[in-house]
Amino acid sequence: MTIQVKNGLCILGSDLVKTDVLIDGGRFAALGQNLPGADVTLDAAGAYVAPGFVDVHVHGGGGRDFMEATPEAFRAATEHHLTHGTTALVPTAVSAPLADLERFLAACRAAMSSGSIRARILGAHLEGPYLSKHKAGAHNPAYLKDPDPAEYGKLVADHPCLLRMTAAPELAGAFALGEHLRRHGVNASCGHSDASAQTVMAACDHGFSSVTHLYNAMSQAGERDGRKQGGVVEAALLDDRLYAEIIADLRHVPAELVWLGYKNKGREKLVAVSDCLSPAGMEAGRYRLGDAEHGIQVDVREAAFVAGTDKLAGSIVASDQLLQNLIAIGIPIVDAVWMLTKAPAALLGKSDSVGSIRIGGSADLVVFDETGAVRHVVCQGVVIR
Repeated sequence: MTIQVKNGLCILGSDLVKTDVLIDGGRFAALGQNLPGADVTLDAAGAYVAPGFVDVHVHGGGGRDFMEATPEAFRAATEHHLTHGTTALVPTAVSAPLADLERFLAACRAAMSSGSIRARILGAHLEGPYLSKHKAGAHNPAYLKDPDPAEYGKLVADHPCLLRMTAAPELAGAFALGEHLRRHGVNASCGHSDASAQTVMAACDHGFSSVTHLYNAMSQAGERDGRKQGGVVEAALLDDRLYAEIIADLRHVPAELVWLGYKNKGREKLVAVSDCLSPAGMEAGRYRLGDAEHGIQVDVREAAFVAGTDKLAGSIVASDQLLQNLIAIGIPIVDAVWMLTKAPAALLGKSDSVGSIRIGGSADLVVFDETGAVRHVVCQGVVIR
């Protein structure tokens, strides 16, 4: 099938180009004016045409959690995000017993080759269990522990879909974990950590290359060991080797801190993520983060909170809302799109397959207006909306 997207302002990296886009056989076939006719025509009507969004940290959506580890849960959650412009994503697990994590990874690998899932699943993200109990956030403290070489070695060896792991670099054995992950092409990310800035910077020499949800569940400047020291926040902002996730829902991170991250990291190293939970798209009420047996309960009101508290859990927004928020606070549109496309693709080492509109590449794109509201989504050459 051929698809033509006409009359759009196409975002090609740093450039805005008035051009039509031709898709053939699921791939970008041509850019330009007066292109051949197509089976399906989408009129952008002057709106922006951008690469499909890439979300590297997402727990669920549409009422389903990826840790349910069923085809139905993966299908429902990915479909929710796909309709909001996320054409590629990395399903994310919370801390849990090893058996639960292995079920999640097996389900993720199966979903990656499933013909019934329309979004592109890039691999899996284990957020834990090697996290600090002092910065547990919405993770169940019962399952937090120091890195175990036998355990993580088995996870990496048995589950090639493992793409990312979040760990606290101050834990005993964390540097060895980072080195092991780097050797096997897995992104090691500092998160849920009470580390000093010096420890985080040292972790960069031992395989760690990003931080998980900047400003959230991490240490910052304060007094320790009888003197003032920086924390994970300061290391992330200062060390150019580190990518930094940011939950741009304007609740986990207010506008001024988004700007601080943007001014320090730039669009190239600031990665907008949803950290979205299963209740996204659902009514207010009580839901679960993680599986039914070992997860925790969350209350959804205007946001998601650990049940019975005012402590934020993950978000309940998708990538289109992140884009709208970034635009609304004054981030240039081209840079906001970069943070949702090229930056996450680079973090994952997937720049050749996602995050850009290029001839021969997979036809994943989003059409949105000047506010960031999504009008059309195409994924792998299929019109989603």
